Amino acid sequence: MEVLAKVGIPSHERRLVCEIYWNQLTKVKLTKGITEDIMIQGGVRQGCILSPSLFNLYSEYLLQEAISEKSGILIDGVNINNIRYGDGTVILAESEEQFQAMMDRIVDKCKEYIMAINAKKTKTMHIERETKALKITLGKLCSSRSRNIHTLETWSGGMLPL
Repeated sequence: MEVLAKVGIPSHERRLVCEIYWNQLTKVKLTKGITEDIMIQGGVRQGCILSPSLFNLYSEYLLQEAISEKSGILIDGVNINNIRYGDGTVILAESEEQFQAMMDRIVDKCKEYIMAINAKKTKTMHIERETKALKITLGKLCSSRSRNIHTLETWSGGMLPL
């Protein structure tokens, strides 16, 4: 709720979001019957019209706090460090060291916001003139040793083929 307050959402609207998202119970239908009440402990609600907006708001705030405006790549004089679409995010960096530092800060902010990066959906792409292995970690998971984080492509050359 702190993020909602920081971006100027009025207190009465924040209370409505609290009512929708906090202290919610659900039941699961099984072949043997229905479970007892289960407390929903986190995440955005599937099917809720607020969910995409809340996800985007919290993601934006998290990335603004985690990534320095100086991090990223320069394109036509503009520094770009992330590109997002839906729930997908691309992190852009000049070097492996800068990328790792950015990911470390993002992972730390995710913990602070009680969010997590889905390592099974995480991919890396390394583009540079010389080919070399990329070793990036998400907390304790490592791209070169884990089946959960895959290197998509290492491109050697000045330009990507279109």
